[in-house]
Amino acid sequence: MFHVIRVSSSYKMVVVCCSERQEPRPEDPSNTYFIYNNLTDEDFEESSYRGVLGYFSGIADGMGFGELPKEPFSSLDDVRRWREERALKSDIDSLDSLIADESFSKNLRKKAAIELAELHRKLLALSKKV
Repeated sequence: MFHVIRVSSSYKMVVVCCSERQEPRPEDPSNTYFIYNNLTDEDFEESSYRGVLGYFSGIADGMGFGELPKEPFSSLDDVRRWREERALKSDIDSLDSLIADESFSKNLRKKAAIELAELHRKLLALSKKV
């Protein structure tokens, strides 16, 4: 089972623990960890328990905290789809807020609207894959 144990508020950073337990114990040496960070990774990278600890430090708190899924996933591919959908929805919400804020220039809001349309297209395409 693949348990998402840490996620940033933008869903662009995700830490996954692969464990056979329903409630994984972080220090269990049989666990396998995977990290996705859109700043450094193209995909989930395998990590050690020690490598994962930094994502729970005070410095990492600046990434915020997204909502963890209630149930584990059966595959890393399922986690990828979940993360991509959540990241797109987070970006859509951010662009919606920018477009609604009249303190931003009309040109910037127009560019945001174009990007928003593209994100909605990607989200629709992602939902059709399932």
